[in-house]
Amino acid sequence: MKKKIWILAIFLLTLSLVLGACAKEEPADVTEVTEEPEVVTEPEGETYDVALILKDSTSAGWRYLSASAIETGKEIGVNVTEISPLNTQDAEEQYQIFEDQIEKGVDAIVVAPVDSAGIVPAIEKANEAGIPVFFTNTRAFVESEEDYVSFIGVENEAGGAVVAQYMLDQFPAGDPINVVVMNGNMAGQTSIDRIAGMYSVLDNDDRVTVLADQEAKFSRAQAQETMENFLVQFDEIDLVLALNDEMAIGAYNAIEAAGRADEILISGFDGAPEGLQAILDGQILATLSQDLPAQGSEAVKAVKTYLDGGTVDKWIKTGGVAVTAENAQEYLDKFISGETEEVEEPEAVVEPYEVTLILKDNTSAGWRYLSASAIAMGEEIGVNVTEISPLNTQDAEEQFQIFEDQIEKGVDAIIVAPVDSAGIVPAIEKANEAGIPVFFTNTRAFVENEDDYVSFIGVENEAGGAVVAEYMLEQFPAGEPINVIVMNGNMAGQTSIDRIAGIYSVLDGDDRVTVLADQEAKFSRAQAQETMENFLVQFDDIDLVIALNDEMAIGAYNAIEAAGRADEILISGFDGAPEGLQAILDGQILATLSQDLPAQGSEAVKAVKTYLDGGTVDKWIKTGGVAVTIENAQEYLDKFITAE
Repeated sequence: MKKKIWILAIFLLTLSLVLGACAKEEPADVTEVTEEPEVVTEPEGETYDVALILKDSTSAGWRYLSASAIETGKEIGVNVTEISPLNTQDAEEQYQIFEDQIEKGVDAIVVAPVDSAGIVPAIEKANEAGIPVFFTNTRAFVESEEDYVSFIGVENEAGGAVVAQYMLDQFPAGDPINVVVMNGNMAGQTSIDRIAGMYSVLDNDDRVTVLADQEAKFSRAQAQETMENFLVQFDEIDLVLALNDEMAIGAYNAIEAAGRADEILISGFDGAPEGLQAILDGQILATLSQDLPAQGSEAVKAVKTYLDGGTVDKWIKTGGVAVTAENAQEYLDKFISGETEEVEEPEAVVEPYEVTLILKDNTSAGWRYLSASAIAMGEEIGVNVTEISPLNTQDAEEQFQIFEDQIEKGVDAIIVAPVDSAGIVPAIEKANEAGIPVFFTNTRAFVENEDDYVSFIGVENEAGGAVVAEYMLEQFPAGEPINVIVMNGNMAGQTSIDRIAGIYSVLDGDDRVTVLADQEAKFSRAQAQETMENFLVQFDDIDLVIALNDEMAIGAYNAIEAAGRADEILISGFDGAPEGLQAILDGQILATLSQDLPAQGSEAVKAVKTYLDGGTVDKWIKTGGVAVTIENAQEYLDKFITAE
């Protein structure tokens, strides 16, 4: 546990005073997006401590599994703590985490092995320590079935065959089919099984020539690079079979950039929201749903049953359904909560509006929630939303090029979250000259006048920064010195500038505060962890870390926890994304500020539709703005997780 937290009985009164103090006079044309709280009940009885160890701590697919596992644990009296490698497919770090959990003496371990053989010695140590082991998503190569309790996952081999057969059926009889296989990680049972299933179909079809079969480590970026090489190497490619949706999307990005999207069909595997949306957008043709949330929730249920003395099936199967354009929306709806206001059915139009959504990257989980909400809202109201974002986070140059490309294509509107609020301005001016309206979501640009854009959809960052800073300082007794680290984001962006202004409006007014350091970590978990490791060496006495987003807050916590100083230092974030909310529930960070990322997507698309239809749009549509602590974190997390 952290340093004792004095959550005062009068917290709500304090918060209301702070909000009042930070509030600015509202202009007439401001829309507030508010939500009603839900009642959360606590489970009764004994609580088991269970470690959930996945393949990384950032990829969106694992976030869905993790969130579902933790939510189920809350319901049935199992305290689930996820501790996963910082970098994807890092078998060595995963092994160390596994051993650490044995040392801690947890009640059970649920693991998705990166290296199905390499993890076995750790499993044997768990068995010796009397700690039951459960596999989710991926099996390990154990010597006997007694080495683990249960595997919770899809039938990967059969699923691989289903997807491969469906894709081959799209080609006319007798036509040759040149295939590229985008492999994952053949050290893992998941890849081995999916590949076996695919080749059971490919090897029995005389039309098929497999041009290449190469690992891309389940990474979108690595798959894009690999596909770029294949496109140079092979003049004629008909089909890409990817072992997960992330690689399928990476392959599509390379194919689309090469102007060959009309020539090549692509399939994925997972049925994660990103893959489902890619189907709806016509980027990939099919995937296989393995029901990631069920792999989390069913694993936790199995743990509870087993620890209570019950009997658990050796294989609890999840998913296994092929997903195409026919049923992709149905599966996507299971991930996105229908909490937006009901919208009247749009009148029939010959062609929907074409709108481009340009975010700060195309991988971070927070942007995925915003994007999915925007695209879903577009489907409802007759707006075709296409997200095209930089491959690498905070890549201002690539974002600028994407923006200019969309002007050239003549889209009906552009929604952008600028990486560089000044650097993007020339592109905005070009859009204005071309008659393309521009909307800002999440982050403003430094435009010369308000006529250069239609509307900003986002939180009041400056007031939010002040709210979080004030709440954190309230946790320290009067008169006690407070040594503070500020984990900055990217001061080229208006978001960082505003949040920092709000934070310092509080810090500068408190004589107890000494700011030891203020350093950018580019909103990156990995960079924040590295930065915090340096601070821990540099400063002996740190009391508080204020991070400008939840990802950096979690990165800072990882460094602090690894240094054995988690009891000494309080941490806050900003965003209210599921990862940050879960970190609060897990006692890793103390507070964040909800900016309601899904609303920043859906409200932006509503504003575009209203404007293009000739209506009036408010200059600032406010979202979020609520401080989130242990008191209400579950309520906000529940808005992201669909209660199946």
